[in-house]
Amino acid sequence: MQGKIKVGIVGAGNAGVNIHGRALTGGKIPSLAFSYISQYHDVEGLYEITAFFDISLEQAKKAGKLFKTEVYDDYSKFLASDIELVVIATCPHSTHLPLAIQALERGKDVVVEKPIAMSFSEAREMIDTAKRYKRILTVHQSRRWDLGFLCVKEVLEKELLDKVQMIKQIRPCGENAGALLHEFGSHYIDQMLALAKEFPCEVSATMENPFAEGCAFSWFDINMRFKNSPPVEIAMLPSEGYVFPCWYIRGGEGLVGPGLV
Repeated sequence: MQGKIKVGIVGAGNAGVNIHGRALTGGKIPSLAFSYISQYHDVEGLYEITAFFDISLEQAKKAGKLFKTEVYDDYSKFLASDIELVVIATCPHSTHLPLAIQALERGKDVVVEKPIAMSFSEAREMIDTAKRYKRILTVHQSRRWDLGFLCVKEVLEKELLDKVQMIKQIRPCGENAGALLHEFGSHYIDQMLALAKEFPCEVSATMENPFAEGCAFSWFDINMRFKNSPPVEIAMLPSEGYVFPCWYIRGGEGLVGPGLV
């Protein structure tokens, strides 16, 4: 059996530490944030986090102390270390492209936090670079392991509701949430595409300030129709005191609704 894959994490903030750090250690590192319920796989013996990079050396040192790794504030030196897999978990998302390209060109496999890029052309450039250097490139979608999503997936796979007529995922958002489509919409769209197992033939949407940065009013409501799968709706809407059922599935034998997060 080969040794552990040596991993370097780019970005020592919440995503780097609380999402990727925890996932790569099988959830053994206590979370400092993110209370949502998710499932961790047993990765014992598969990965070893050996380095953190951050433009703030102080931030990198905090993560390095927690995970007992080397730390860097120089990206070239970070890439020159013995890491084999680079995990990019940085903000703003516009930094994903240059960081990923440099890592791929240095012969590293790369995992990029969602959204992988700011445009289709940027994502295509990353994919083409990975092919050119014969490296692995993938986007991280942590919400595929949410227990609510896994429950919905099981309901559909086992046909517990018979023929499904519609699937909705409606979630509340704060008054000043900002950047909802990038931060959360990319997760929920990915979940629906994973359930449908095909790309939509029709998409319609209503939204306000979907890419707003900082504390700005933002919401979205997206509808997708498929050739062989039931229609879906994904929305994050101002709650204004209302409690939404996160998942709503209507089938020939009943429905799944409130209480499934």
